[in-house]
Amino acid sequence: MLKMTKTKIDLLVTNIVNVVLFVIIFVFGYMRWQKLQDVIVESNTSQTQYRNIHSALKSSRQLDHLGERVYEWLPSDSTEYQRQLAKTNAILGELKGYYPQTQIDSMQFYLGEKGRLLTRIYENVVKRNESDEHLREERQVTVRDTETYIKHYTGNIVRKSREETSSQSKERTVVVPSINEMALIDKTLCNINLSHLNDSLGEVNLWLDKNMNQILDADDDKAERVQTETTEKASCIGQTTFIGGMTLLFLVLAVNFANSWLRSKVMKRLEKELEKNRSLVERRRKMMYAIVHDLRTPLSIIIGYNDMEKQCPTKNGKYISAVGFAANQLRSMIDQLLEYFRLESNKSTLKNRNFNLMELTNELTTAFELRAKENGLEFVKPELQNTMLNGDYEKICHVAMNLLDNAFKFTKEGEVSLGVSYVNGELIIKVSDTGIGIKAADQQRVFTPFTRFSNAVTTGKDGFGIGLSTAKMLTQLMKGTITFCSSDSGTTFDVRLPLKEAEISSEPADTEVVKASGEKSRLLIVDDSRTWLMMMQGILQQNGFECDICSDTGKMFDMIREKRYSLIMLDLQMPGKSGVELLRLMRKSKVGNSQTVPVVVSTASAEDVREDLIEAGFDEYIPKMAQTEVMIRLINEVISRNTNTVRPDFSQLRKSVAQYLIEETKEAVEGLHEAIDKMDFEGMDSWAHSLKSSWVLYRIGVLVDPVMEIARKKDSGASARLAECMAEIDKMATIVINKAQEELDRTDE
Repeated sequence: MLKMTKTKIDLLVTNIVNVVLFVIIFVFGYMRWQKLQDVIVESNTSQTQYRNIHSALKSSRQLDHLGERVYEWLPSDSTEYQRQLAKTNAILGELKGYYPQTQIDSMQFYLGEKGRLLTRIYENVVKRNESDEHLREERQVTVRDTETYIKHYTGNIVRKSREETSSQSKERTVVVPSINEMALIDKTLCNINLSHLNDSLGEVNLWLDKNMNQILDADDDKAERVQTETTEKASCIGQTTFIGGMTLLFLVLAVNFANSWLRSKVMKRLEKELEKNRSLVERRRKMMYAIVHDLRTPLSIIIGYNDMEKQCPTKNGKYISAVGFAANQLRSMIDQLLEYFRLESNKSTLKNRNFNLMELTNELTTAFELRAKENGLEFVKPELQNTMLNGDYEKICHVAMNLLDNAFKFTKEGEVSLGVSYVNGELIIKVSDTGIGIKAADQQRVFTPFTRFSNAVTTGKDGFGIGLSTAKMLTQLMKGTITFCSSDSGTTFDVRLPLKEAEISSEPADTEVVKASGEKSRLLIVDDSRTWLMMMQGILQQNGFECDICSDTGKMFDMIREKRYSLIMLDLQMPGKSGVELLRLMRKSKVGNSQTVPVVVSTASAEDVREDLIEAGFDEYIPKMAQTEVMIRLINEVISRNTNTVRPDFSQLRKSVAQYLIEETKEAVEGLHEAIDKMDFEGMDSWAHSLKSSWVLYRIGVLVDPVMEIARKKDSGASARLAECMAEIDKMATIVINKAQEELDRTDE
């Protein structure tokens, strides 16, 4: 869990790094773009400034061109000059942000001054032209008056002098210049003014040219500098963008590589976790099998003794029958659960044999007739059909019984009907009821395992909720189909299995195998649990076999040497050597008939291992949970000759069981103490297993589990825990021995 949490954190960090890198790339790109925009804006500003300067220069040149033609101006030219002057001033106004304002103001002032000078020149030129006209058209006129004034025009200054012609005469004579003289004077004055204006205009032009050249030179320098800076900035931006881009690309590749590596690491971790989970599931499955193993053994013993008591009824027969019924019911539930797990893990196989359809019909009706009467229901039986078929009889019967059990579970009143027929190569099984039906919302979950419907609970019937799912999986295993329809008036299930007909055998099956000598078969049962051995010996003796038992594999060969057995039954899990190892040892040895005697294996393991055990060399596999009649049938099938004529005497069976329990408990506890003192873990495991096999029937085998766990882990530092466990085991051993001794004392009485 911690590793997975760390993995999730690593993935989260990687994703965060990816997001951060994306943000960095975005910010870096935006900054580079913004920087480039700044360079572009700066370049555009410089270009705008350059254009404005050249526009001002162009406009100034246009003014110069107009000014050069001032002597030829027309009235419209003066207006055009004023318009062009206003345009030039506006352009210069836009340059105030780039050049000193005083310089621009001076230029505007001198341009205005130049305009005024040109205007005055234009006025003087016009006036001079008018004087020229008068000189051509007019003559001089003399006017006399009492006073004579002579007007003198000298340059730009007009002086009026008054000369007295005759101081003694009152009458003065004024000589007035003629029109021609006045025109000549005006022309002279205009020329003088034009000369002064031209001088002033020249000075203004010099100043304007000088300042304009300064601005142009400064602009050229600035333009060159801006161009250089722009080029350098663009180059710098390109370099930084390339370096930054390559760096970010490297980081992205590095992060992606790290991410790929991390994902690979995560996948490996997930694979390990998956393998651990599979191992855990397998361990849980084996644990479940172990639990079932522990349940099966005492159940088999209970059922075995119950079968013996049925043959020798006592006053407690009623109670023993109740015990047998409960044990059989529990065994049925366990078998159903095991069958489901075998189907789920694809370990269930078909065991086809010939059977009569009447046999199937009779077994089903017999199994549910009593239940129908107890529930007050009518059980409609099918018509008998004498047809021999070939198929897995047990699995077919299992499917039909699950459907019938489900029908009774959902039916409170009315009837349950069973239909069994063989038509066109198909075995058809129909189960109908008049019960409460299955709700529409629940119909899709009918075949879902471990599903119990709410309306089924009202009937008071318990179960695992795997009956219908097991029936469906069994049907599919046999290549068949299962369908259903349900309503408020009841439910009908329809199963169709493709089966072939088989020839009817005219020879009756033997119920007992007899030797040529007439003696009944002699069996040898080898198991590490003496309690189990006592029970098996009793069952086999009741069924006409002579049976020897052995819990020591070393003594087994001595017994084989002394007697010739018709069949040997080995436990799969024996201390020291497994049943498979014992079988191989028997086949290699030349003791008695060990190389030829039929050997069957018996185990409480819930795993479907029959095929593996047959392949290992055993003649048959007999589950310890098997019913007595099934076990006897399998033994008879294996034995080709062997029968006993000796009537068994098992009057001392109960006493022997108690005595063996005392001896086995004492021996196992002493061996366990000795192994713990020597820290012999293999010895500990062997003695603990032996003690658990003896005690599991009495539901106290769990006390030995901690010792077995320590032994299998070989935990040398668990001395204190071993001491505590042994204290509990010693206390329980005393109780077991005392109880067994009380049973011996009662038997003697």
